[in-house]
Amino acid sequence: MRKVLIDTNVVLDLALNRTDFVEIAISLLRITEKNNVKICITASSVTDI
Repeated sequence: MRKVLIDTNVVLDLALNRTDFVEIAISLLRITEKNNVKICITASSVTDI
C-alpha cells in the first residue's frame, strides 16, 4: 500500500468546510480511497489541529 502525507491545511479545509478548497480536498480523499492509498499526517499536524 502506498502512503501519502497531507498538509495540515488539507485536513482543516475538510474539517472547516472551507469554501475555496473543500472540493479539492474531497477529490483528494476520493482518489486515495479508489487507489488504496493510505493518508498520513504528521504528529505536529495533530497538535496544530
